[in-house]
Amino acid sequence: MYAGEVVERAMTAELFRAPQHPYTRGLLSCVPVPGRVQRDKPLGSIPGVVPAIEPGFAGCAFRSRCGHATEACTREIPRRPVGEAHDYLCQLEPDWAELQPA
Repeated sequence: MYAGEVVERAMTAELFRAPQHPYTRGLLSCVPVPGRVQRDKPLGSIPGVVPAIEPGFAGCAFRSRCGHATEACTREIPRRPVGEAHDYLCQLEPDWAELQPA
């Protein structure tokens, strides 16, 4: 959930294995994973601040913090299905390579 809106829905294992929304990916980069995090090295972070969502706000609330944002992100954002129980709210096409079973 970002700025009061569900940006990605999936079963837990699927979400951790193949996150599709840039915010979800950013959040997961902030989680320390034993064996992958080096001591005394900073964890990931998401630059910027959550915008003020006021009446009339349109488009993706995450766009000011997203490295993939385009002009299209200022308009209505599609909910993209990527599986039976997985969807996300974004202009980006699904990363089908990530979605392949491990």
